[in-house]
Amino acid sequence: MLSAAIFAFSIGHASADESKLSNAEKAVAVLQSFQSGDAAAMKKYVNPDKYIQHNPYFPDGIGPVAGTVDSGAFKGTLVNNYRTISDGDFAVVQSLYSGAWNKKSPLVVIDVFRFEDGLIVEHWDNMMALASKPNPSGNTQLDGVTALTDIDKTDANRTMAKNYIDTVLVKGQIDKIGDFVKDNEYIQHHPDIANGVSGLKAALGAFAKKGIVMEYDKIHAVHAQGSFALVMSEGKFGGKHYAYFDFLGLSGGHVNQHWGIMAPIPPKSDWKNSNGKF
Repeated sequence: MLSAAIFAFSIGHASADESKLSNAEKAVAVLQSFQSGDAAAMKKYVNPDKYIQHNPYFPDGIGPVAGTVDSGAFKGTLVNNYRTISDGDFAVVQSLYSGAWNKKSPLVVIDVFRFEDGLIVEHWDNMMALASKPNPSGNTQLDGVTALTDIDKTDANRTMAKNYIDTVLVKGQIDKIGDFVKDNEYIQHHPDIANGVSGLKAALGAFAKKGIVMEYDKIHAVHAQGSFALVMSEGKFGGKHYAYFDFLGLSGGHVNQHWGIMAPIPPKSDWKNSNGKF
């Protein structure tokens, strides 16, 4: 696990020359504000005049978020960052939010930030409750490889990740999953799905028997760096509007790990901004 303390340490050492901080490191520093209760990093790395918010429960602008942090509303929150992607003007951070603030229901969260001129100007996220036990294969939602490798294969892995989700889940061509996944090498971190192609097929079949259909309608974005990729999509689950953030590990030309977050999109009447989830 890449703990919050490790990230805080690396940020602290990099602060002597902040021009060398990656977008992912800046994003991590901003997220650590929830743990520290100090919104200084938010005010430092977020554009004060332009912050487009896609979390439906917050209005635009950094003021509402930073103000909530400064007020102490998140006191006792622990933010452990596990995996990051720096992709041009975008940064992706996968984390676990836990601690006193949400002790009863820790959340697995993927945050995505867009930068302009070194400052964050846009934010997307998706979150899902941490399961109380491992999945049928004994995996948790956050364990597995954390080291980023194969930087030279970023473009190829980006294409592979997009084609995997588009072919198998958007187009529903489950019979082609073998083009993207080696059955005995596919490690699944979804709380209800077992490893391998057989695990995915079994889960989809079990959902169907309960009258629950998982639909992917559209891919909105793909972000990648080396051996990690994030595919952001929307669709329906059991007839309800859902956002799907599929964080993938890739190696040897195949998808070999999957960490996914699926969350309902609230009705527009509940939105605090007009930007939409995507």
